[in-house]
Amino acid sequence: MVLNVLILTLGHLQNVELNVRKDFNLAKNGAQIRRAQSASMKRRDADIASRCDDLERGRISVFEFIEMSANFFEPDREFVQVFTKHF
Repeated sequence: MVLNVLILTLGHLQNVELNVRKDFNLAKNGAQIRRAQSASMKRRDADIASRCDDLERGRISVFEFIEMSANFFEPDREFVQVFTKHF
């Protein structure tokens, strides 16, 4: 079980490093590094922007913002699950 998690984590980190190296080389050469956004990514960004607006206007608390948005950020849901157990 632990070995599987380590293998998956290693694979993820290798992909991240590969993308960072590509981005660095593109930026070094003056090229654009932004990738095209899928429709789901655009919806996600709009949801996050809406929640940020709600947070700034006092419609939701910081805890509610984190709870509603946690699955969009790393380390994904683990933090919220641990965090909510303590409060």
